[in-house]
Amino acid sequence: MKTKFLPIDLFSKIVTLSCGFVVAGLVSQPAHASLWTGAAADNNWDNLSNWDSNPSGGIGQVDTLTAYPIITGANTIVPNDLKIAAANPSSTGRVDIRSGTFTINYCGFVGDYGGNATLNLADTSTSGGTYTGFGTGSGSFTNTANGNGNFMVGLYNSTGVVNMNTSGSLNVTELRLSPNGQAGSATFNLDNGSVNVAGSF
Repeated sequence: MKTKFLPIDLFSKIVTLSCGFVVAGLVSQPAHASLWTGAAADNNWDNLSNWDSNPSGGIGQVDTLTAYPIITGANTIVPNDLKIAAANPSSTGRVDIRSGTFTINYCGFVGDYGGNATLNLADTSTSGGTYTGFGTGSGSFTNTANGNGNFMVGLYNSTGVVNMNTSGSLNVTELRLSPNGQAGSATFNLDNGSVNVAGSF
């Protein structure tokens, strides 16, 4: 008797993993990203009126400089992944963490797919730091809770800049600046703050 094989939509059967991991040679399709619109014009990350959908437990993506997010306290909207300027080669995005602890569950992307991204971990309302040009803030960025917190700057032909001048810290599992073979550009300006990498740099 001849064995019959039923057609299977392989992509629909792949378990979606964070950070676009490859499973059995197949790339998982990314989940829909919640896009920052800045519509409320209050720079408040936790105001759902600034998003086209709720990014909690999904992807929070900032591809605009319009009323970009300014974090000044512990965020209550916690996405799995943060993507800044990751939509297309013409996207430009910025996120400022002035104070408080900004937390995500898994991966942070500062620039992807040809975008131009900036993450400021500093007091951007004042001038100061030799390298960042910003005053000293008290904010922290953390994505180590699940042991899979990759922090990636300048992926896939993008330009990523991190400015850090804070009494707080950057806490990640893996820190990757312009990963090999991806033709991206990464700049990490550090005036003050603790950079804690649990895994590899």
